Amino acid sequence: MTKRRFVRLEDDKPKPANFVPAHLLSEAAKSTAKKCRMSYTQKRETPEQLQSGEEGAHKARLVCMDLKVKYEKPKEETYSAVPTAEAFRLVVASTDIEKGDTLSTNDVQTAFLQSFKWQDSRLVLIVYWDEFTKDWVYEWIDGVIYGMQEGSYDWKNTLAFRLTHEMGFKEVKNMESIYHHPEKKITIPCHVDDPLIKARGAEARDWFHEEFNKLFECKGQQNLVEGKSLDYLSMNITITKEGDIQVDNKTKIEGYLEEMGLQDCNPAKEPMRKDLLNIIAENKKAGIKASPEVHAMNMKWNGELQWLCQSTHPVLATACGILSTLVAENWAGVDDAIKHTFRYLQGAKELCLVKKMGVRTGLTASSDADWAGLYKVLGEKRSRTGTVIKYDEMPVGWKSSWQQCKGTEYDLEADIATSSAEAETYAAADSAKLAIHLKNICEEIDIAVSKPVVIDIDAGAALGFINNTGSVGRMKHIDLRESWVNQMRDRKQVTFRKVPGTSNPADFFTKIITGPEFKRHQDELMSKIET
Repeated sequence: MTKRRFVRLEDDKPKPANFVPAHLLSEAAKSTAKKCRMSYTQKRETPEQLQSGEEGAHKARLVCMDLKVKYEKPKEETYSAVPTAEAFRLVVASTDIEKGDTLSTNDVQTAFLQSFKWQDSRLVLIVYWDEFTKDWVYEWIDGVIYGMQEGSYDWKNTLAFRLTHEMGFKEVKNMESIYHHPEKKITIPCHVDDPLIKARGAEARDWFHEEFNKLFECKGQQNLVEGKSLDYLSMNITITKEGDIQVDNKTKIEGYLEEMGLQDCNPAKEPMRKDLLNIIAENKKAGIKASPEVHAMNMKWNGELQWLCQSTHPVLATACGILSTLVAENWAGVDDAIKHTFRYLQGAKELCLVKKMGVRTGLTASSDADWAGLYKVLGEKRSRTGTVIKYDEMPVGWKSSWQQCKGTEYDLEADIATSSAEAETYAAADSAKLAIHLKNICEEIDIAVSKPVVIDIDAGAALGFINNTGSVGRMKHIDLRESWVNQMRDRKQVTFRKVPGTSNPADFFTKIITGPEFKRHQDELMSKIET
C-alpha cells in the first residue's frame, strides 16, 4: 500500500508544487479526508491446506468507506462487467485435453492498487484508525484503493489495456472481461482480478504467465494437473487420471451445512417437495408472514442457494426459481423449504459438473415449458420456462424461470400464456436467445460450433407455429417473440427439432420432479466427484 498508493514528501512520486504532507495539513483540510477502515479477513482453505490441516491465508486491507447510500457516483465511472457463469463453464467445457489444452490461474497481488494512477494527477486525502498506534492516520493517495466505487472500473480498464495493447489479446465483444489471443490460442475469462487461463499447450500457457507477471505483481501461477486442483471463485476444479475435468462446490456446501447445524443431517432425495409448498400456500391464504428475523435468514440462505445453482448445481434450478419468489413474498414456512433444500445438498455435495475427455458433441440446446403447472399448489398462473444448453455434454447454461409474456399489445392477461403451445413458443424464444448468445461467444474465442444451433423441443404445436406450418388463429397475438424466432430461423442462426417429451432434458427445469425420474435427470446433468 505504501509503495503503490501513498504519496509522501520523501518518495520520488510526482507531486504538485504546493504539496503539503498529510500529517502537516490544517484541521480544516483534514476534515475533507475520505474515511477508511482496516479490514482483516481469512481466505477459505485450499484443498491442499485442508488436507494438511493448515489455515487459510490471513489478509489485512485498507478499505475506503465510499458508500453508495451516501453518494452514488455515475454508472459510467463505476460499472465493471464480469463474465457470466455460462462463459466460465463454456471455457471449461471446451477444454480439449487430447489436443493439449491446459487450465491455470494466477493470483494478482492487491489488484486494485496496481491499476493506473488517476490520469489527471489528482491526489485524494484519506484517514484511517491505526489499531497499533491508537491514533488517526492521514495519507495522500494517487489512485483507487479497495472500497472506492470506481475501484473495479479502474482495475478493469487497466487490465484490459495491458492485455490488449501490451500482450496482443482481443476483448470478446459478446461478453466483456473475456480476452482471447487467436495466435497463441489462449482464452481468459477474468472475474474482477481472478483470471482463468485456457491455453493450447504448456508453451503458450507459460508464455502468458511470464508476460503477465512482468506487467503485474502476482503470487504465481497454479496449473491444473492430476492430484492438484484449482480454487476458482470458491469452486474446485480437478482433473482425473482419465483426463476428465470436474467442477464442484463441495467445500462451500460443507461450510453452509455446518453454519446451519445440518452437517450430520440425513440427506433429502430431492431439493423441493410439493407438500412443503402446500404449507406455504395455506399460510399465504391465511396471510401469515414470516418474522423479520426469519425473513432476514431466508434472504441470506436463498442467496447462497442461488450461488450454488448458478455456478455448479443445475439440479437446484427449479427449486431456487420457486424459492426466490416465495422468499420475496415472505410467507411463513419458506424457512422449512429452504432447510429441506440444504438437506438435499447434504447428499448432492458430492456431485460435480464434468467435461469428459474425448466427447465432442459441440453445442446442444433443449427447451420446454410447463403451462401454469403450479396453479393448483400455489395459485400461480404463470408458466415456467426450462432451458438447458450443453457443450460436449457438460451443462454450460440453464434456466428455470416464470414467463413474462408481453407482446406489442399490453393488457392484464399478457403476462400469462393462455395455452401450452403459447408457453412452449415463449420458452423456445428464451432458449434461442441464450443459445445464440453462447454460439456467438464460441465463434469469437475459436470454439468449434455448428451453425445453425439445433434446439430440441417436444411440443408439436409450438414447432408448427415456429416453422409456419400450423394455424396461427389462436396464437396470433404472439407477435414480437414469434417473429424474432422466425427471423433467427430464417437467418440460419437456430433450427428446432421435435423430440419425445421423455427425451427432452429441459423438462427437468420446468416442474418439481421426484423419485426415479429426478434421479435420472440428476445423473444426466451431474456426476459423482472422482477422487
